[in-house]
Amino acid sequence: LEIDIKTGNILAMIGSVKYGEDNLLNRCLSRRQISSTLKPFLYAQAFEDGICTPDTVFTDRPVRMENSDGTPWEPKNFYPYYIGDVKAGNALSLSINTVSVQLIDKVGVSRMAKRARTVFSMPRSGIGSRIHAEPSLALGSIDLTPLELAKGYLTIASFGEERIPRCMLSVKTKSGKVLMQAASENNPDRIF
Repeated sequence: LEIDIKTGNILAMIGSVKYGEDNLLNRCLSRRQISSTLKPFLYAQAFEDGICTPDTVFTDRPVRMENSDGTPWEPKNFYPYYIGDVKAGNALSLSINTVSVQLIDKVGVSRMAKRARTVFSMPRSGIGSRIHAEPSLALGSIDLTPLELAKGYLTIASFGEERIPRCMLSVKTKSGKVLMQAASENNPDRIF
């Protein structure tokens, strides 16, 4: 998937390896767990809320939270050790799980779930039913299509202004009559 960050226009998209057989863009429609690709959005929310700055120090240490059903959740880092004190900006660049969990606890799990629904929502995507307010959201436990994830990163690239990826600008007849015209995005919403 390649998107022009200035316009939101989709420039290229790779579909199914058997496109002639199933005529679907399976790779753009199938969902995958997004894992740590969610972390920049969590940090952006924490920065926006004034919870921390890139220079705020957190401690990479064991953490524990409760799931919505009351069961304990004790996530670990990818690596089998903790590094101690670390600045938030470095924790993001190192993708430290325990710091992300501390951040979602401060931001609020429900608030972050609501923000994720806004950031990744595409028209008619039904995303609201797929993003649950669970602490594991801090580690990207949601499943998104590549297009939904690209929409989120397009928002970051647009300095917080929401951009909806577009694959068609217009449909015209041979004679040039416009049958469909994509809506222009003159006043995008500010997400961050």
